[in-house]
Amino acid sequence: MKEDLLNELSEPKQTPSIITVIGVGGAGGNALDYMWKVGIKDVNFLACNTDQRALNNLSLPEECKIVLGDGQGAGNDPERGRQLVTESLEQIRDYVLSKGTRMVFITAGMGGGTGTGASPVIAKMAHDEGLLTVANVTSPLLVEGPMRCKQAAKGIEELRQYADSLLVINNESILEMYGKLPIRSAFGKADDILAAATKGIAELVTVSHAFVRVDFADLDRVMRGSGRAHMGVASAEGEGRAKEAARRSLCSPLLNDKEIIGAKKILINISAADVDKVQYSEMMDVLTYIQDYASYVDDDGVEHHADIIWGMSSKPMAEDELEVVVVATGFSEGEYLKHIEDVPDDIELVAEESAEPQKETSKVPEVAPQPPVRRSNNLPPVLERKSSRYTDIPTGAAYLRRGVKFVKDNTSRRKEVLADDRSDSKVAEKDLFGTN
Repeated sequence: MKEDLLNELSEPKQTPSIITVIGVGGAGGNALDYMWKVGIKDVNFLACNTDQRALNNLSLPEECKIVLGDGQGAGNDPERGRQLVTESLEQIRDYVLSKGTRMVFITAGMGGGTGTGASPVIAKMAHDEGLLTVANVTSPLLVEGPMRCKQAAKGIEELRQYADSLLVINNESILEMYGKLPIRSAFGKADDILAAATKGIAELVTVSHAFVRVDFADLDRVMRGSGRAHMGVASAEGEGRAKEAARRSLCSPLLNDKEIIGAKKILINISAADVDKVQYSEMMDVLTYIQDYASYVDDDGVEHHADIIWGMSSKPMAEDELEVVVVATGFSEGEYLKHIEDVPDDIELVAEESAEPQKETSKVPEVAPQPPVRRSNNLPPVLERKSSRYTDIPTGAAYLRRGVKFVKDNTSRRKEVLADDRSDSKVAEKDLFGTN
């Protein structure tokens, strides 16, 4: 008895994950299965589908699967998918809450019956429970016809009402980028992005060793009620690794809108095998590069900069490798549904000539060789550097961490200020995102 007690005390305790990923419908289940197979840790998985056979084909444990209805499918009817998930909603809620979930990822393919109809219902449930709700979904191919495109647009619009952050992957881009790959490899690219985004965000809040920690409160602050999101994860090695990793983190080729210009809130985490070997200049290279792409000058000549929360942590990886995770939110909504909302009923589709199979490459699509320089009238470029004692702090930008901010003020004789605003929480709140 005593020996059993000692053994129990000596065993490592498992901390329950606060992140649950829910795959809805066929495409959502496939993405979930991919994440399971690549071994994403510290998250809970739940597959929900009206098709019992599709659920049976997933590698997930049976306790991570919920069949909606009689298992015969939704017949490409979103209303049917909505009705069937409503009947099983209490079971889904019980599973999510029993895991101690604080953040829900919903992944689905939009345009069909289950993903389109059930996803908004699950998102509303998570939203009503006060959980941070993030949706990563795909839009259909134009060749699937106007009805499917219009169903997808309506479903995404409904989903947006309840999801705090929404990332839409344009499947049409798969044709443009990877059309000559085998079909399994081509569609695997969308799963890669979903898995990378999920893994990167999960590791933000579950990493064991952090020099500057990004916690769940930081993540919640950036993503809560933020609308369209950009999530990128990338790494690089060797000379210039910091800028290259930052560049790659902005190069998600399947995202419908690849620009982060105008992002109001950005969360960045930098990881390496040993943070003691990361140079201060490398950290500044990453922050400045991403700030350059987010910043802009409006028509009135006013400079706008994103508010950045950043962290740095150690994790198992190649010794010379540097990883950058970027979560950018707070965009103007823009027209990221236009490609499926404006599909005419008499759409004309032209097939391309066949070509030799395309080999997969690891080449990263370029956003631009260098950060863009944006001018308005005779104003200097955004973030133009001035000579100063703190040469690494861009003009007009503020990098905040744990209530301490560096602010460079050029209105007087080169005055540098190091301010600790922890004494006034209201001021700190306003300085961070200007919400008050």
